[in-house]
Amino acid sequence: MTAVDTLLGKLDHVRKVGDGFVARCPAHEDRMPSLSIHTGTDGRALLRCHAGCEWSAVVSAVGLQPSDLFEPDPHIVYRIKNVAGKVVALHERTDTPDGKHVAWQRPDGTYGLNGTATADLPLYGAHALPPAPGPAVVVTEGEKAAAALISVGVPAVGTVTGAAGTPSDASLEALRGRHVVLWADGDAVGREHMQRVGLGLATVAASVRWATWPDAPEHGDAADLVAARLDPLDVIDAADPFVTERPATSPGLPFYTPLDLAAMTTPTTDWIVGPGLLALGAITEIDGKIKAAGKTTFTLHMLRAVLDGADFLGYLTRKARVLYVTEQSRHTFVDTLRICGLDQRGNEFRILFREDMNGTPWPSVVAACRQDGYDVVVFDTIGKLAGIKEENAAGEWAVAMSPLQDLAASGRAVLIDRHDRKGGGDVGDSGRGSSQASGDVDIILALRRPEGNQPGTRRVIETLSRYRETPEKIVVELTADGYVYLGTQEGVAIADARSFLIAALGAEFRMNQSGLTRAALETLGDGADPKVAARNIRDALASLEAAGEVAKTGRGVRGDPYIYSPSTGDTTVSCETQTYTHETNTDPIPGRLPILKLTTDWPTP
Repeated sequence: MTAVDTLLGKLDHVRKVGDGFVARCPAHEDRMPSLSIHTGTDGRALLRCHAGCEWSAVVSAVGLQPSDLFEPDPHIVYRIKNVAGKVVALHERTDTPDGKHVAWQRPDGTYGLNGTATADLPLYGAHALPPAPGPAVVVTEGEKAAAALISVGVPAVGTVTGAAGTPSDASLEALRGRHVVLWADGDAVGREHMQRVGLGLATVAASVRWATWPDAPEHGDAADLVAARLDPLDVIDAADPFVTERPATSPGLPFYTPLDLAAMTTPTTDWIVGPGLLALGAITEIDGKIKAAGKTTFTLHMLRAVLDGADFLGYLTRKARVLYVTEQSRHTFVDTLRICGLDQRGNEFRILFREDMNGTPWPSVVAACRQDGYDVVVFDTIGKLAGIKEENAAGEWAVAMSPLQDLAASGRAVLIDRHDRKGGGDVGDSGRGSSQASGDVDIILALRRPEGNQPGTRRVIETLSRYRETPEKIVVELTADGYVYLGTQEGVAIADARSFLIAALGAEFRMNQSGLTRAALETLGDGADPKVAARNIRDALASLEAAGEVAKTGRGVRGDPYIYSPSTGDTTVSCETQTYTHETNTDPIPGRLPILKLTTDWPTP
């Protein structure tokens, strides 16, 4: 006979309700059943009189001792269900004298989760929540504490990731629009875990509060409070509003008027590379596909310019010293430095390797980068360096980005490299993991390979920025001397079309002393490069004609189309020359250096 069976045998008007029972309370004159009885996760008979009778009075009224209501179960299997009530995983817990042992099973009892991350599993108990917004829902660490609260009638869910993990954004969706109370375990790891959960709920829940049990034992949780026959509502009702870092006191906080700010700050931005790319007091993120976009190479070429005070992509730089934190090993990074011309640098460029961090907490690593005289700090790549375990967990990203924001606020220019997700996406959404990280940066530079049959050394840089000086989309190319700016994507496409037209018309004139129609040029363009669009050819023809470099004959009607050929005036294109030099920066950006030029080889007929 179980502890619950023992108690039920001494009560009147017992009726089964859900996972428990209700009965008349023997401790007061109870005409309507007001006593609820459940089996606790630890085997106890858990009871609650909704009229307010103390637990001890109820037990005494039926002639039982506390020990009569306790029958520990050392082996428990928690059923993890999605919001539709379907079992998606089983979490097995066994308590032994050596501590607890846990294991995961699939619904069919096979051990393991077949590659599913625990962060992507539903919250324990999410399927049983009433419709939102409903009463406040308590979030606990683990199933045991949540089950204990549920057994005494408190709506609760439990995280299933363990203290080191964090539920994903999708898992936290079960709490959208609800009033949430976070109940952390009574230890530092448990509080950090619940802090991350709270950050992930910031834009999901209707409200978030933080429960504190002042008399909790070390590592104590909600299950311990229920086991001690205390009322969890006393803790829940006294919960405070959730904040990222709970201050020990409430100091006077400074508030400023716009006039105060005008007197304290300057409206100008102190650009390290710009205007528009890298600034003191701001975070720049460089995104790109892993081992394809060339994020590290691009970053190092930018830093070489910064170290020398040389221009980069035609932008002015401010000479500065650099700290570089990398996930790469010494062996691979030395070779990368050599390729980028940085292998002979001295104290102005200092490097910290992930392998030398020796388990140093992430906030301490970032704090160590506050070194006098080093205005630029780089983290390549941010996810691995910050120790992000569950990439889709907004809470983990928020905790990782917080010290970087503080570092930028101290007057440094912070640059982070981040891998793109496999599926890519728009700028701001393409970075691997939660979009929380992109929301915490100031400038995003997304390195993409251009479409079509273009040189493998070219990259299109798409941007998203808080600064109006940042260009929207530009094309760059890696040369022997570093990266050079080719122009906007549209300008480069037209410039490529100009080069193609000059080569095609020159070759035709050399061979046949005649010109070509636009339709013929478009056909040749499609054959040479599927991405040479007819619109670009039309625009390039108009540009060449206006510049006097191409002559046009014919009336442009059926039977007498326009014929294009090299001009015969002073601006005649030499058919003997094998190169054609043209300006590619047809729409320069204010503040940039003079226009660059690109030399394109003509094909030999």
